[in-house]
Amino acid sequence: MRLEVRSARKRFGDTVAVEDVSLRVAAGDFCVLLGPSGCGKSTLLRLVAGLEEATSGSVLVDGEDVTRMEPGDRDVAMVFQNYALYPHMTVRQNLRFPLEMRKVPDADARVRETADLLRIGDLMERLPRELSGGQRQRVAIGRAIVRRPKLFLFDEPLSNLDAQLRGDMRAELARLHRRLEATILYVTHDQVEAMTLATRIVLMNRGRVEQEDAPEGLYLRPRTLFAGRFIGSPPMNAIEGVVTRGKFEGAVSWPVEAPDGQSVLGVRPEDLRLGDGPWRGVIDLVENLGAERLIHLKVGDLSFVARAGPEGTFERGAEVALKPVRVHVFPA
Repeated sequence: MRLEVRSARKRFGDTVAVEDVSLRVAAGDFCVLLGPSGCGKSTLLRLVAGLEEATSGSVLVDGEDVTRMEPGDRDVAMVFQNYALYPHMTVRQNLRFPLEMRKVPDADARVRETADLLRIGDLMERLPRELSGGQRQRVAIGRAIVRRPKLFLFDEPLSNLDAQLRGDMRAELARLHRRLEATILYVTHDQVEAMTLATRIVLMNRGRVEQEDAPEGLYLRPRTLFAGRFIGSPPMNAIEGVVTRGKFEGAVSWPVEAPDGQSVLGVRPEDLRLGDGPWRGVIDLVENLGAERLIHLKVGDLSFVARAGPEGTFERGAEVALKPVRVHVFPA
């Protein structure tokens, strides 16, 4: 299944939620719409599902224009944040219901196959209130899988789970995608989910596509300061200055390959090396995370964060030398 969105625009009164967004999702891709709250990612997903009508633009599934089709006619399945299970039905009945609505002849076999795939066979006679959050989410995913749709749509499905369950479900979704070879469009604000699940990420900002790339491309080659700082935790350090004849000058100086002019130098915390280099910083705070430490420094009037391993001594107030091993330059 191939999905294509062409110049989609969605306006709510005077508010533009999605502005001239185009994207292509190849068959078998796990495409993640990533961005902060209010950036338009869920609205775009709802346009694809048919739950919202585009102000302009079009949605195509396998080359067929489905822009004006009803949601039920698009052959897509959606998994919501709040599970959307029928509370008075057992797990078996919840899985079977979408097949009964479509009068699918091999409903029982499909339900068994889906239950085995998601490892929920022992939960079939329970009601949703008798399930944990992770079990409910498995059932919600099963309701989508059992239909065997052309396209799966996920709207922040893991955001109601605790950290441990989110990690477990991420692994489950990755395995599921490999086994089903399904085409998935997935919405999240969580960069860890996006980086670990996606074959392709569409980073959105203020209703527009900021950058579309493979996860490693988005991390290694961000095209804008927003992209550079949104991907990565802690965020990329940003230093304002001027590039003149191959050299950046601001609170720090560094040779760069970039056009002359007002610029921002970006350095990820993991790309700062401590103990050697031409820059000087004073340690302000040390966050000990066990396997690593985050070293907060003052470099002139600027605050920097560097990532360090568990070895070595870093004391508050001490001066350290530092240098970047990789930098990014963005227009101011």
